[in-house]
Parts: sequence; C-alpha cells; structure tokens
Amino acid sequence: MVLKSWIVVLGLFSLGIAEVMSDAALLETVPRITVQGRGMVDAPPDEVVFNANVEKRSKTSKEAKEFVAVVTNRIIDQLATLGIVAPDVSTTGFRLYPVYEYSRRTSKSYIDGYSCSNRLRIHVADIEKGGKVMDEVIRTGGDDVRVDDFNLGVSDIGKFESEARLKAIEDAIGKVDDLLGGAGTTRGRLLRIKENPSRGYSMQRKPMAMMSAEMDDAAEEQSSALQLDFSVTKVVAEIEAV
Repeated sequence: MVLKSWIVVLGLFSLGIAEVMSDAALLETVPRITVQGRGMVDAPPDEVVFNANVEKRSKTSKEAKEFVAVVTNRIIDQLATLGIVAPDVSTTGFRLYPVYEYSRRTSKSYIDGYSCSNRLRIHVADIEKGGKVMDEVIRTGGDDVRVDDFNLGVSDIGKFESEARLKAIEDAIGKVDDLLGGAGTTRGRLLRIKENPSRGYSMQRKPMAMMSAEMDDAAEEQSSALQLDFSVTKVVAEIEAV
C-alpha cells in the first residue's frame, strides 16, 4: 500500500474577493471546512524481491566461512544462468561469530564452534519467473539455505500514485461540494496542497507457507517450480481538505 497525505485548502469565498487578497490572508480570514479525501487504485505487481540466507556451523571459523562462500557462489552462478546478475543480486549481510556452550562440570562457558551466515538480496524483474528462481535457489543451496523476507512489488509505482492522488483530490472536493450544495455557498479556488513525505508499501495477498530447503524425493523428481499466490497491490492516497 502506498500511503500519502495532502493538505488541500479550499476557501468558501467568491472569486472576486480571492483576486484582491493574498493566499496567506485568505487562509486567516475566510471560513473554512475540513474533509478527508481518499483515492485508491489497483496496481498489479510485476517484480519479486526476497532474501537467501546461507548458514553453516563448523568447528573452526575458517571451515564455516569457506563453506558459506562455496554455497553462496554456487547460488550466484545458478542465478546467472537465469539471467539474474548484479545489481539484482547483492550481499546485504555477513556474520561470523563463535558459538558458546556452558559446561556444568566447570561452570564456565567455552567455544564449541563457529557460525557463519551470508545474506543475499535477490530481485527478480519478471514476476512470472519468481517461483522458478526461488525454487532454484532452494535446490542449489540445499539444507544450508533459507529463503525469507519475500515481497512483491510494482516497478512503476509512481504512475499509480498519481492516479490515486487525483482520485483523492476529486473525492475531497466532491465532499465539499456535497456539504455546501444545500447551503447555497460557493467554493473558492484551490489555495494550497501540502504533501506528507512519509510513505510505505505493502502487498495484499493470501498467506504463504514458510519455504525451506527440505524437499522430499517425490518433489525433487517432479522438479516443479514454487507457485506464487498473490493479488494486486492497493495504492492509496489520502488528503485533508481545509
């Protein structure tokens, strides 16, 4: 969901008065009415973004790091065969740390190995390929890869924002006209629109089961790609008309 807010100031005055007064003066002197306007449009998602986390625990830090590097490179090479290369594949996190255990005999903690993880951020520009790409990542990484933070997106979101914005303004002005229609009062010209810079995105879709690298023999033989179940993004614009 794309959420925006606009301040739309509408004065309840005649055009003749508006022409001889400054906007600032009008805001202070004329009667005002406040309404909420809302516009919504559907934006079909066309891209997929998700994380692939390669993790390994070994007795030494070198073993853990080298293993993660091998699996990560294998995944990157496989993605390249699908036409997905940098910057659509990038490392967004790397960790290497000791794993401590507690000894009841000595009542002290000790290092029992090392854990290493590398997180890849993968962007698939063609949503139709999203399931296949995720499937290949899981198959290539095996039990040492975990896929999460799955998101569907809209590449040209600005176009839908503009449509939602216009609908929100039309909605606000329509409400003002409805309120004033029975009172015989005239709506003045639009004086100011102030946009709230805050924004957020979300996708309305059916819940997806968590995906892991555990696949039974039958599934491996079928080699079927993961199926993505999604609906459209709701692009919303909200305004406050004063």
